Amino acid sequence: MARRFTGLWRDRDFLRFWAAHSISLVGTGLGALPFTAILVLDAGPLEMALVTAASLAPALVFGLAAGVWVDRLRRRPILIAADLGRGAMLAGVVLAWWLDALRIEHLYAVALVNGALATFFDVAAQAYIPALVAKDDLVEANSKLSASASAAELGSFSLGGVIVQVAGAMWAVGADAVSFLGSALFVARIRHPEPAPENTGGEQHALKEVAEGLRAIARDPIQRSLAVASASRHLTYGMVGAVILLYGTRTLGLAPGALGVIFGVGGATSLAGALLADRLTRRVGVGPAMVGAMFAGALGGLFIVAAQGGAWLAALFLVLSQLVVDPATAVEDIGENSIRQGVTPERLRGRVGAGVRTLSLSLELCGALAAGLIAQSAGLRVALAIGLAPRLAGALWLLASPVMRIRAPGEPITA
Repeated sequence: MARRFTGLWRDRDFLRFWAAHSISLVGTGLGALPFTAILVLDAGPLEMALVTAASLAPALVFGLAAGVWVDRLRRRPILIAADLGRGAMLAGVVLAWWLDALRIEHLYAVALVNGALATFFDVAAQAYIPALVAKDDLVEANSKLSASASAAELGSFSLGGVIVQVAGAMWAVGADAVSFLGSALFVARIRHPEPAPENTGGEQHALKEVAEGLRAIARDPIQRSLAVASASRHLTYGMVGAVILLYGTRTLGLAPGALGVIFGVGGATSLAGALLADRLTRRVGVGPAMVGAMFAGALGGLFIVAAQGGAWLAALFLVLSQLVVDPATAVEDIGENSIRQGVTPERLRGRVGAGVRTLSLSLELCGALAAGLIAQSAGLRVALAIGLAPRLAGALWLLASPVMRIRAPGEPITA
């Protein structure tokens, strides 16, 4: 293996972390809770919306608190505990079904608790990566993790559908529970020593610790620029995501199956972007690659707005968008995560990551609501066109920021 592979392919501890991340993504992507709600409990639209809301709400409610605790404690035990907790909650769904006691309220509770645990896991994982690999390897590490996310997006939900159709929804729930157990086992096998946290809380109040993290974002020009970029992108995600299905089916007249195939193209191109990101950033620099990708993502969305004509022509426009937007998004995510991990002091990584994550998700939610109001009054195409503007504005902000001059994470900014 040492002769055939280089870089992080030779780092066994990172490979264990990558395996844990990948297994967990595949399990989550099976869609176990939605399938259970629909097929086992015959949930209606409102109940489905409540399940989704219960899974998202903890990120907004507990996000900043998660950052505080991630900076006070070692990150690896948090990852293991979050995995085991989520697996146990899903196992409880199977047990309740077996006892003929499963109710929709049970799914609300599971979605809420697992959403909170996922928040702690995600914040801890982003803070843990710089302790696991060298700064020179951050882009490669994030590229591999992004590739797993793209692969999971491409195939996990389809796999979940097959499992449900062949064996039933409870088997998908069980598979998801086992995936979290597998993830915890891989993380537990990591032997790389994690330094003791510099911030142990002491007498400092948690709110002061939150404020310290937010100040670190606001006062540093690189952190501030990355936060603006992330927030603007997620505002676009919320606006476009809220209306794209309605636009595809009602305005363009595409069948749901055709949209599924088109979005599958996006999963494949996102995977390609993740695989090429490391080579691209080494050639042009991580900052320029991120800025260029953000412009490409914003302008590529114009294919969606311009889509018209018959079903085949409209589908072609959407496919062209997937060929540009999704790989660009992968490069953006990898660049943003790598730069932030490289410039953030170890004792602040949890709070900085949580602060940006909370801001971004809040704006994504606001974007979804705004798109609904705009579409209702001005039409779906107008809502999509307006939704692209924040991402373009974020790209322009980055172009004038110090991020544009960053060649590699953690290195001094070039003139």
